[in-house]
Amino acid sequence: MKAPLPPLLLHRGCPSTDASPPLKQLLLHRRYEAMLDAVRRYLQPATNLGDGRYLCPDCLPISLMEPSHLKPIIRQVHSFFDDYFKLPVKKDIPIFFIDPNEMGKHDVNPYDQGLILFDDKATIKIVERCVRRGADIEVVTKKKEVKRNKVVAILLLFGFPKLILGATLAHEMGHALIKLQGWTFILERKVEEGICEAIAYEWLKYTVPNCDPSYTPKEAAIAEWLRIKEMSAIKTGRYAAEFGKAHRAIKKYGLKRTLKHVARWRNIPE
Repeated sequence: MKAPLPPLLLHRGCPSTDASPPLKQLLLHRRYEAMLDAVRRYLQPATNLGDGRYLCPDCLPISLMEPSHLKPIIRQVHSFFDDYFKLPVKKDIPIFFIDPNEMGKHDVNPYDQGLILFDDKATIKIVERCVRRGADIEVVTKKKEVKRNKVVAILLLFGFPKLILGATLAHEMGHALIKLQGWTFILERKVEEGICEAIAYEWLKYTVPNCDPSYTPKEAAIAEWLRIKEMSAIKTGRYAAEFGKAHRAIKKYGLKRTLKHVARWRNIPE
């Protein structure tokens, strides 16, 4: 098994990658060192996040790094659960930005976009702020001790585009919602992941970049590109079959009734 590679945020299929055949070829063959050379050559000025990831000029303006930038997304995703699903998620769950080093302490892949912690307590090194120094980003972290019942915290990898972070947060909030149902059994992982992927997919449908006043027209076009790519990735991803079942069930019965069925039968309704 090959070691995970930093995604460079180009794996998401942003316009800069699609416009550069050399980059697409290097991404396909996972030639990481050559890929970095290509980033410097074709995507100047690329921004170095300091952890093996680079942001292309297209993705940089719509990517989130500061914890303060995360707060509006948290509110939007909570509103999504409240208004769209009519099924609120507890609003006191701590949500933090972390870097790949910290992600690797809690997950097998340090470049996973998000993670939810279920232990009774945890000490987390969270992102406090990011300082721009030319083409480099310096990340300042601090330790945070968290102690809670059932759901300790949601951790998000900093530096992803806002729309992608929102989908990741919706997915992780789905895990939190399931954990807080108080079921006496452990749901099969692929079933739970399918439900959470369906939630993230609905978030992407719910979020229309052209209606977001924080984007310029160019940024909205890039965000729309990423939205379509991300929705496609969910439909063809690792849990594609379970996602399909969950998505059909949620559209037919709603999330609340779907979860009630799962609680009784431990599977997704037809």
